[in-house]
Formats: sequence, C-alpha cells, structure tokens
Amino acid sequence: MPKKQQKRSNGDGSIYYEKSRDRWVCAIIDPSGKRVVKRFKTEQEAKDYLTVIKSSIITNSYIQPTEYTFGQWLIDYLKLYIIPNREPSTIRTYSIYCSYADPISEITLQKLNTNVLQSLINNFPDKLSDNTKRDIAKTLQRALNKAVETRLIPFNPMIGVILPKKQVKETETFTNEETKKILTYLKNDKQQKRNYAIFSVAFATGMRIGEILALQPNDIHDDYISVTKTTKKAGNYDVITGDTKGKNTRNITVPAEIISILRSLTPNKNNFLFYGERDKQLMCEGDIQYPWKCILRDCGVTHKKIHAIRHTHATHLLENGISITQVSNRLGHSKVSTTLNVYSHILKDDNKENNIVSKVNEMLIV
Repeated sequence: MPKKQQKRSNGDGSIYYEKSRDRWVCAIIDPSGKRVVKRFKTEQEAKDYLTVIKSSIITNSYIQPTEYTFGQWLIDYLKLYIIPNREPSTIRTYSIYCSYADPISEITLQKLNTNVLQSLINNFPDKLSDNTKRDIAKTLQRALNKAVETRLIPFNPMIGVILPKKQVKETETFTNEETKKILTYLKNDKQQKRNYAIFSVAFATGMRIGEILALQPNDIHDDYISVTKTTKKAGNYDVITGDTKGKNTRNITVPAEIISILRSLTPNKNNFLFYGERDKQLMCEGDIQYPWKCILRDCGVTHKKIHAIRHTHATHLLENGISITQVSNRLGHSKVSTTLNVYSHILKDDNKENNIVSKVNEMLIV
C-alpha cells in the first residue's frame, strides 16, 4: 500500500495518496485563488502534472480548467466576435457552419482534441461539396484560434487536422457571340431598359451586381464610374447600401455609350438609378436572379450565373494584353494574388508561341 505523502508548503502544490479512491492526488492553488485538484493512477503522473502546472504559472501560460463546452464557446464566439462585426449574410453563413459542430458540442472545450475534430470533418454529410466542408473546417479553426487568443485553451486542436482538398472551380464565361445576343435582345426590347442598363454596365466594367445597383447620378462622370458602395440585405431583409467587398472604392473608365445609358435613367426619390418597378425601392442581386434566368432563356443563351459576366470581362481584358494589375484594380480585388488565383489559366502560354527558348538564347549570345 503506497504511503501517504507529506503535503507541500503553501503555494507549492501538494501530492498525496487518496486511499478511498486508490488514486494519487495533485492539488495546487492557481493564480486566481482557485484550488485545482486532479487524480492519477501513479505518483509519477501526479508529479509530472504538478511540474507542468507550476511551469505554466511561472511562464504566465497557465489556463484555468473549466467545464466550458465547445458548443457554448461557438455560441459566445458568434455573439462576441462575429455578429457585432460582420454583415448579415456573413453572420448567417458562420451560424450555419458552426451548427455542423453539433455532434461534438457537449465536449469540454479543453478536452477537445485533433482526433475528435478529424472524425467530425470526415463525417460531414456527403451532400456537401469538398469546398464547403473545407470552409466549415476553416470556420471552426478560426473560432478555436480566438479561444487560444482569449486563453481558454493553450493551443488550437485543429492543428494537425487534414482538411478536404480545395476544388478548383471552372470559371464560366460568355463568348463574344453570346454577349452580343444578350445585349442586342435587351436593347431591342423597350420593356428591358433597366435590365439593358444593368447588364451593359456589368459587361463593360466587371462590376459586381450589388455595386451597379447602388449607383447614383453623382457616381457617373464623363468617362468613368465611381464605385463607392454596394447593396445588400440587412438583418430584417430590407435592402440597404454598405461598403464594397474589402471596402475598396475605385474609378472604372468606360465607353461614352455606357455613360449615356446611365444618364438616361431617372433616379428614384432616394436618388438611386436602379430600383424595383413596383415599389421603387432599392434592389440587391437576389432581386434580378429570376429576370436574368428569363433573359438568357428568351435570347437562346445557355444559363450561367450572373457572376459569369464579371469573369467574361476580366478574361476578355487579359486575353487582349491588359496587365493583371490593371484588371485586378478594375475588379476591385484587394490583392493582385486574388486575381491571379482565379485567372492564372489565361496567363499560361505555350513556350513555342512565345519563343521563350529563342529569347533565352539571345541573352546568352556574347
């Protein structure tokens, strides 16, 4: 039978044998004044734990043990760090993604480990794409990073988790012939004046639809458009204006015909160029999804998402020698690397076409 150990002096922790439970006990007063008690099968395990605790206190890396669950933390993470600082659409996405952690929500945050998280991710529903699974995992990773920053856990257990591979989506674009069919159809139908203006600007500028729908007369200049805001759904689902993506404002040069089209529009009482036909209220991209579908059907063009217009604009410019930096600025990307990631396939050239070998040889001739 192990002999009862002498308690150590105050503040130094203590290790002793608990006969009723046949366990070795490590007890220590933490920096907050709380008595922390943990039981082990062997005396050495208790000693090792005490050494680790004392070391973490000395180095100011001690994390107070709690029964705070992962699910409770995700709720608090959303309330404290996401809801006050993000757009309604982003908040909804974060909330949905966090809900996929429900199977492990009752696990104590401090007992969460890499294996548990890996199992969760491996068992995400098959209906989800790999990219969506990856986005959910990244959201949980960010939540746990914040738990580390706020000293709820000593390290992020997502480190070491293997995420689903990122799938490269094919960039959809319209051919020149399809673009002309769409715009010719809209131009020749007097009932489509608003849509003709919207989609003419989209093809000519690569602007996001929300940015176009937020345009006001003072954004229209003699040879350029100022992009300063976008439309979006508010928490109550009203449409409001807000900052552009990345809060990047920019000026986009356009042909005189586009300026003429925009200046022919009559603003509503709030001085917006685009608004609903019935209520004259501001619109967002969702409001023109159905009309867009009908337009493509009526002019005999295979359906593609509205965002394909933006890709078409960028692709056309790159294929005609406009620099990646200029295109990136025009699109409003915060980083040129973003543009490169999406359109790098356009910039890939064949060695023979560019005579790379011959150019290298020219450098070597002395």
